[in-house]
Amino acid sequence: MSTIRFYIDEDAMRNAFVSALRAAGLDVVTVGEVKRFGYSDADQLTWASQQGRVFYTFNLKDFSLLHTKAITQGESHAGIVVVPRQGYAIGEQLRGLCNLANRYSAEDVVNQLIYLSQYLEP
Repeated sequence: MSTIRFYIDEDAMRNAFVSALRAAGLDVVTVGEVKRFGYSDADQLTWASQQGRVFYTFNLKDFSLLHTKAITQGESHAGIVVVPRQGYAIGEQLRGLCNLANRYSAEDVVNQLIYLSQYLEP
């Protein structure tokens, strides 16, 4: 059982958030760090899956569609965490991802579309 590793979309990669995730011990890379700005959502999800990383994004609409398309076409992804609104504080987002990572392995979240709000409570 391996630990969940995250790939943070450009819409969510605020420095304070990424620093907080790393300080909590989570394995995180951002779109900016791997120089993948401007790639399509589908390409971003494919890259994340090839790297065994769960995609973290505020882009609920597009990634819900990509998830549905992958599942209906028999394709696979490493998991997608969506945040339906950008109003969550850094601490709330951190708590949600820590709760997720502490409860599940990377294998558990393969092909899952996960709403951050499910993991905000302790």
